[in-house]
Amino acid sequence: TPSSPYAKRATGAFHAQDGASASPSAHSPPAPKSDVLLHVYHCDAVTGFLNQAVLLHAEIPIYHVGVEVYGREWSFQYFENAWHDASISGVQTCQPRRASGYEYVRSVNLGPTRLPEAEVIAIITALRFEWPACSYHITRRNCVSFAEELVSRLGTPEAFPTWLRAILDASKNNAAADTIMDYTWAMSKWWMARNRPGGAAHALERRASLSSSFGCLSFMDYSGCTSLVKASN
Repeated sequence: TPSSPYAKRATGAFHAQDGASASPSAHSPPAPKSDVLLHVYHCDAVTGFLNQAVLLHAEIPIYHVGVEVYGREWSFQYFENAWHDASISGVQTCQPRRASGYEYVRSVNLGPTRLPEAEVIAIITALRFEWPACSYHITRRNCVSFAEELVSRLGTPEAFPTWLRAILDASKNNAAADTIMDYTWAMSKWWMARNRPGGAAHALERRASLSSSFGCLSFMDYSGCTSLVKASN
């Protein structure tokens, strides 16, 4: 929020209602590595247009969200051909503000975590097992709900912004809308599985070409994002 003592340390300041893109400011001091930042993205050109034209005004914008801590950004996603393999983690990492396939909008600084880097790594390692890619649900278990869970475990001084989860709350509080979204999501998963044959093995192979420029699941490697990661043997 504008009154947050950490707001000036966020990269790209704009208020939630503005709807305008933002980029890192040359006058903003760099955030300490222990600061926890939410990086907000338009999911694609269509949702970006809808956000600015309709959804922001209705206070139910749709965003992709990643969480940065100790120099890495973490998020949760699904893979179109891995719905039946619970060993593939949906927890992915990339360079801050560089999530592939999304349009960066803004960042929100929630202040520093008191946890040392080693404890944060342990938390994320546990989350990799708890959040398999096949468990993704468009309104019940997605990148926003993952970000909120991670932020909760990091113990930030600032609360997770309510406006980021507005679309989730709208679905949760409307039984008819939730039923429609659940049915639509089930049909979408069926369609993706039908048009992406080969299962998890194909998914791993399809993303292997990305791994040459993507880093390992490590805070010490800043080369880029990880791709498909096995959560268990």
